[in-house]
Amino acid sequence: MEGYSTAALRQLDHCNKCGFCLPACPTFLETGLEMASPRGRLAIAEEVMAGRMPLSDYVAEHMYLCLDCRACEVACPSGVEFDRVLADTRFLLNRAGIPPAGNPRMQRLLLGTVARPRRLRLLKGAVRAYQALGLRALARRPAVRRLLPARLRNLEAMLPDQAEQVRALRPPARKTAPGTGPGTVTVAFFPGCVQAALFEGTNARTVRVLEHFGARVVPAAGFGCCGALHGHAGDREQAKALARQNIEAFERSGAEYLVNNAGGCGTFLKEYPRLFEDEPDWLPRAEAFAARVRDASELLLELPGPPRWQDGETAAGTKPRIVVTYQDSCHLRNVQRVWQEPRRILRRLPGVEYVELPGADQCCGSAGIYNVTHPEMSQAILDRKMASVKGVDPDVIVVANPGCQMQMLLGVERHGLGGKVRVMHLIDLVAETLGL
Repeated sequence: MEGYSTAALRQLDHCNKCGFCLPACPTFLETGLEMASPRGRLAIAEEVMAGRMPLSDYVAEHMYLCLDCRACEVACPSGVEFDRVLADTRFLLNRAGIPPAGNPRMQRLLLGTVARPRRLRLLKGAVRAYQALGLRALARRPAVRRLLPARLRNLEAMLPDQAEQVRALRPPARKTAPGTGPGTVTVAFFPGCVQAALFEGTNARTVRVLEHFGARVVPAAGFGCCGALHGHAGDREQAKALARQNIEAFERSGAEYLVNNAGGCGTFLKEYPRLFEDEPDWLPRAEAFAARVRDASELLLELPGPPRWQDGETAAGTKPRIVVTYQDSCHLRNVQRVWQEPRRILRRLPGVEYVELPGADQCCGSAGIYNVTHPEMSQAILDRKMASVKGVDPDVIVVANPGCQMQMLLGVERHGLGGKVRVMHLIDLVAETLGL
């Protein structure tokens, strides 16, 4: 079928139908259905490509049930890039006007919000007012909660504590000076959209931590949404428009690296060249941009850091005060292949005992806005995750992506762990532990 890229068509030739991807797929594990697996979805795409199956609600149902966690790509012995087929199929569905399965109205609302700074500011103001006026405390009273629809209860539970985010905006009395001198790494920080609206304090701490570790963070204006949510929804043109905006903003900054603290955003930023494979004017710029994108955890291990940091001895001789476990961001681990770095950082922090979470490499069910558009499947996957969390019995669940953080906040409330287990971004724990 016209519209599939050469790269996507090539993936079907690579797939040998072995089934190694099946046990790696969260939706297959939950349903046991072939069509809910990567192999099944590739079979559907092959029929569409060959013209034997029309684009339809059936195709949309199975293509949008996928979380796009890309664990299948890691498991595949043939190196099939499943995301290329999924992205092209969703693009064709979007172009044909076939709505995504799940909750298309909610999806349109969210996609229209994250790409517009004014709407994000209104969202941030509304959430902060809701919590500051005591409405959150009211909504969490058992008698009131029972009256709320389940979907509204879940959305409320996902919201991070804005009072905590505001406190994190304030720098400590011992202010960190930016790195200076020859060889100092200069970075621009990518604030994101949801991250900037709901996790503003985490962003501020990321800048302070980078400076404390020896980087110089240069001012950079003009960044917007990375476009990942639009790209995953099949809206390729909007994703391209946002990508161009971000590439230009980074070029103006003159920084050596673009640092982000959201695994999903970072992956899409690093894969901008895929958007422009047929645009020779933009492809070289996208490739140069992608080569400079770094997750914050990657850079922290390359920078000088505090005393003995590079020797890995920061936590030596300290008595553990808190038990910490870590839930991988799917895209940070499966696509960027950044999974050892966060664990190395956690093991170096003073007063922290790190315990590995069984199944940490498996999706938590967040997947961008999947937990809103497909709440039933998302919660089934989350419940499996929380069973592992209870087995570890941590004081803190550490994450590296805002969507994962909101999903784990829901999991903590859903499983009665509120007030017992904290959910923190990796950078927040680093900053809190080091007094930043």
